[in-house]
Amino acid sequence: MEGLLGTIWGGVGDVIGEMEVGLDHVDRDKVGCITVARQVSVKAQRIKDMTKAIDFDSEGRGSKGGERVVESCTDLVQKCARFEKHLFKNWCEDTSENLDDDNLKLSMTGQLMEIDNHGILQVNYKEELVILLRQTRALTEMGFAIPSEIQKQALQAEKYYRFGIMLKKVSEALRPPLCSHLRPFIHPCV
Repeated sequence: MEGLLGTIWGGVGDVIGEMEVGLDHVDRDKVGCITVARQVSVKAQRIKDMTKAIDFDSEGRGSKGGERVVESCTDLVQKCARFEKHLFKNWCEDTSENLDDDNLKLSMTGQLMEIDNHGILQVNYKEELVILLRQTRALTEMGFAIPSEIQKQALQAEKYYRFGIMLKKVSEALRPPLCSHLRPFIHPCV
């Protein structure tokens, strides 16, 4: 039994190692770090449950090794939960700040397309909007309550994203010389 508990204890160490490796990018990718913390928490909970099933008797008593594993896993799950909340709060603050900055808002209210001097259709859709959309979806799927202002902007970004993708496909199809023949017909629509 002690050999099995040693293996499980090693598993706890591996889970902690995964968390440390995955959290190296906290400043750049808060949502990715939240995902890593969630995965680590789930693994720690599984190890805890497995240890209880293997080592503990019907009255809830286990060996010292088993109790140490359960205690460590419980602590790790709690740390992950606190870390997730902290990162989510920071993500909300950063995202709200970026949305308050007119730069991102203007990209959703400006022209989505234009024809340049060479007659080439240009689609104006910022990568930041795609990132906002993906992060909002990921956090929603993990059960986080996205603030209404961010949710509203993400929905608007999604609407523009669909049109942006369609317009990109059209712009690729209308490359010169075809575009130069169609320019008089397309230009009034822009």
